[in-house]
Amino acid sequence: MFRASVIFCTLAALSFSGANTNVRAEGAADGPVLTGAQVEKAVQHDTSPPLDTLRSLGAKAPSAPDRPLRLIPPHGASGAHPDTVLQTSAPTPAVATSTGLNFDGVGIGFTGPAGSFTPNAAPPDTEGAVGLTQYVQWVNESFAVFDKLTGTALYGPVTGNTLWTGFGGQCETSNDGDPVVLYDHIANRWIFTQFSVPTNGPYYQCVAVSTTADAMGSYNRYAFQEPNFNDYPKLGIWPDGYYLSFNMFNGNSFAGPRVCSLDRAAMLAGNNATQQCFDLSTSYGGLLPSDLDGSTPPPTGSPNYFVSFDTNSLDVWKFHVDWATPTNTTLTGPAVVATAPFSAACSGGGACIPQPNTSQRLDSLADRLMYRLAYRNFGDHESLVVTHSVSATVNGAATVGVRWYELRISSGAASMFQQGTYAPDANYRWMGSIAMDKLGDIALGYSVSSSTVYPGIRYTGRVPSDPLGTMEAETDLLDGGGSQGTAGHKLARWGDYSTMSVDPVDDCTFWYTTEYLKSSGTFNWSTRVASFRFPSCPAVVPPATSTPTATATGSSTATPTPTSTPTNTHTATPTNVPPTSSPTPTRAPTNTPTVTNTATSTPTKTPTVTNTATSTATNVPTATNTPTSTATNVPTVTNTPTSTATKVPTVTNTPTSTATAVPTATSTAPTPPTQTPTATNAATPTSTPTSTPGIEVSTASSTLQYTLNGSDGTSWLNLDSNALALSLTPTTTVNAILSANADLWTSSAGYNQDLGIWVSGGTFGSGQVVGWKESGGPAAFSPNAAYLQAVVPLSGGTTYSVKLVWKANRADPSTIWSGAGSGSPYSPTGLTAELIPVATTVSSGVSSQQYTLTGSDGSSWMDMDASKLLLTLTPTTNSTAILSGNADLWTSSAGYNQDMGIWISGGSYGSGQLVAWKESGGPAANSPDAAYVQVPVRLIGGTTYSVKLVWKSNKADPSTIWAGAGPIGGAFSPTRLTAEVVPSGSTTTVTDALSTQQYLLSGSDGSTWTSVDASKLLLTLSPAVNSTVDLSANADLWTGSAGYNQDIGIWVSGGTFGSGRVVTWGESGGSATNSPNAAYVHTLVNLIGGTTYSVKLQWKANTSDPDTIWAGAGPIGADFSPTRLTAVSMVTGP
Repeated sequence: MFRASVIFCTLAALSFSGANTNVRAEGAADGPVLTGAQVEKAVQHDTSPPLDTLRSLGAKAPSAPDRPLRLIPPHGASGAHPDTVLQTSAPTPAVATSTGLNFDGVGIGFTGPAGSFTPNAAPPDTEGAVGLTQYVQWVNESFAVFDKLTGTALYGPVTGNTLWTGFGGQCETSNDGDPVVLYDHIANRWIFTQFSVPTNGPYYQCVAVSTTADAMGSYNRYAFQEPNFNDYPKLGIWPDGYYLSFNMFNGNSFAGPRVCSLDRAAMLAGNNATQQCFDLSTSYGGLLPSDLDGSTPPPTGSPNYFVSFDTNSLDVWKFHVDWATPTNTTLTGPAVVATAPFSAACSGGGACIPQPNTSQRLDSLADRLMYRLAYRNFGDHESLVVTHSVSATVNGAATVGVRWYELRISSGAASMFQQGTYAPDANYRWMGSIAMDKLGDIALGYSVSSSTVYPGIRYTGRVPSDPLGTMEAETDLLDGGGSQGTAGHKLARWGDYSTMSVDPVDDCTFWYTTEYLKSSGTFNWSTRVASFRFPSCPAVVPPATSTPTATATGSSTATPTPTSTPTNTHTATPTNVPPTSSPTPTRAPTNTPTVTNTATSTPTKTPTVTNTATSTATNVPTATNTPTSTATNVPTVTNTPTSTATKVPTVTNTPTSTATAVPTATSTAPTPPTQTPTATNAATPTSTPTSTPGIEVSTASSTLQYTLNGSDGTSWLNLDSNALALSLTPTTTVNAILSANADLWTSSAGYNQDLGIWVSGGTFGSGQVVGWKESGGPAAFSPNAAYLQAVVPLSGGTTYSVKLVWKANRADPSTIWSGAGSGSPYSPTGLTAELIPVATTVSSGVSSQQYTLTGSDGSSWMDMDASKLLLTLTPTTNSTAILSGNADLWTSSAGYNQDMGIWISGGSYGSGQLVAWKESGGPAANSPDAAYVQVPVRLIGGTTYSVKLVWKSNKADPSTIWAGAGPIGGAFSPTRLTAEVVPSGSTTTVTDALSTQQYLLSGSDGSTWTSVDASKLLLTLSPAVNSTVDLSANADLWTGSAGYNQDIGIWVSGGTFGSGRVVTWGESGGSATNSPNAAYVHTLVNLIGGTTYSVKLQWKANTSDPDTIWAGAGPIGADFSPTRLTAVSMVTGP
């Protein structure tokens, strides 16, 4: 409740607001039903440019000091009975949580990218919310965006009204505060709101809803006019609306509470929006709307719940909104839920909180419930948790404790499940905030103070097995360093509210932010942000039984999505399947499991997207269930020199080759149309730039699942124009290594999936596809962990747009999919750009012709193209070269796999040797696999090396294998060979672990991640300074029983990753036995300097598998195809 400086409150005279006149009777349990909601249009709306391009408007000087607090009428102050749920002790040790980050937020002396911050108002009204990759904190007058992995400020501090720069009107010109920021995890959007309340009106509520999951992106902005002073706005997210509550004042007189629902679907889409509101009488006040936590939505059609307290009771309202027919909108209540007796602290909300060395007391704000009213649907029950401050007596001494409640909802009716007053000693505890994680663990944060304890920050919590109504011993987050109001200015105002929120990614980690002081004084407050979780709550999301769907256009009702489980029976009809031999694979030692609970991955059916899409491809696949053999015993061990033979036989169709970027297919539209992604309640991080001296990296990632229905096979369509798009403006001319990864699959066997990278700007004009790959669809529900790489030159000072696009390979009446898994979050789909100055060596050979190799003997490696797919490297100093090959490989005769390798000669490699290879399965004819192979090698300065891409069949093959799918406009999908040379001693370092043994995992339960090899495939990283690390894994995965897919993940522990979690994963299809998929996954993570991290390669089956999955094809000699784990570290800060 902030307005310019010290925030106000006056004791209110009671009055009745009679704006809603239609009341009908209902059962006594629910209370009366109010109809006739006021429908009010937003007076103004627009869509902003990206936030990080807007100019901060600057802080407005306080208009007057020490404005009084606007109290609402007293409730619950009878004190006639003792507190029967008072907890005056707590077991030791402190609440069993593992701590994460603990850093300063916006406050005195805080400095971020936009400069420093100095408070000129009180209280801070501390608000915070956590998204997929960012944490946003908003205090009175300013906000900042932080990296949630490191706590580093990415943006800000800037004034709150910066969000409305260029909007016009009072939302732009005033910065009055009472801010709230939330993350809408259903749609992966941020919601900011604050009021505009000039002395004599008019009064507005300013609301901004982000267009992406990036808090620094653009916003749909709205201004809603309110009839009176709209004090203390509080926001809740619900599937059918954004719900707001206010304490309305007419001058200094309390006019009653107002509750509103804002049209969430319209605001997500950036359309005209309305709010529907009810005004209540002065008999009530301090209502809070329920705010949804967790991935399970409320039951279909559930109302939003509003709660306030009264004398020894809670009042509960149910707000049901009908956007189509507003006359059907109702507010029902209050239903009265009895509580244990209590008295609101400080005689109903005044200032009674003591501090050391001063007679100045702090405000309790005990006249109202404290934000948030956190709602969670556990499936078998619904819960609401909330807290407020009450009087307590401990060992005969008067003090203040935090009263907390858990209400349960059954058939729409609320009842008390448990309650308690936490006051374990005589210190005063107040200004709390409470939330629950997905297991029902509760965390309660608050301020603590006394005549001997400076105002500080603590929290307590409980697990479901604790006795009802009790909390565990508290944890001290941060001790205060001084008292407020001791510098010649008496200041009582404190906090106004704090915020406990839950991380939407793991649904386990709590984030708490509130006020404290570093030293005694006035207007010198600081704030703190801290994270922690209960160890019983897994760090990653377990399998889900159903997938709630939320469209990007903001459909107001969440709909469960049925899960489709693959079976061993496929509907595709085999064609042209020659007899194949299936030798028994060599079975190497089993890996030792190390368990982490995480998401399982059975591809799920998700509702259809609307716009159709994309390109052409000849050699249309026809699927088969015929198993293919693994690689036979072929010479050429990893470290054994093997000179390759002559060039590949026949080239089919017209070759079109280029040295850098692949030209746009003629069928590609200049600007791909945008589809509506079908999203689940999962992460959608977007465009997260990081940098290292000389190198800039930007990445966009999404853990949504996407569908494309009815592709015409010609038109490229944006996969997600918001979440999977990058904007690049290099300062100097660079080579850009663009890459994309996606788990692609089909629901109808026989249709392949094409994935492309589209660039516009500069010489690319209105846009063209610079690289693409095709993923085979030999069977339904069989993902391919596809990876695509392109290298293009970009000019300094020019802005480029990079997007991920896709289509079917031909006209497809059914659906293709991106993202595997049984529920949110799905396997990540990613787009990355690494901008490397031309002074750094990046060499890339590319060809868009199609290659064939007929009659391979299964042992001799052949050059794929000794002129176009050849690199010559002469580093000036000792270096590490990251070599990679990328090709669409396939067979014209099912049962023969395709092996692709990287061959290097020169220096210690002599006349040449194979340094890496991967095998691509041939379960069906004409079904490409977007294969990728990567290896770091050491190069000596001043020595010349030759690098080639080579290939063969996995066994003697009388027929033909192929590289390159398509064509599109005469050009086949590009085959590429790339070398990124990293000089020794540079700020970029490469760490690598590999194994050439074969691994098996039998009886996977489909949910437990297991280390592939906890000794060989393990990296220990201890960066000296803050770094961004590109983690990648490369393995040939396959199954012993058709119908079971293989999941591969990268697991990190240490620092903010705590005891460990899977940071990315991909799924490889199991459509046939003994048919490897050259799977590749990668992600960027931020590591803190001076901290040690462990990185492991983990795997599992996608569903409970009674048989065996495998890693490693071959062998060739004694070695199987290498399984590799690599870390490329780039310095990002001191």
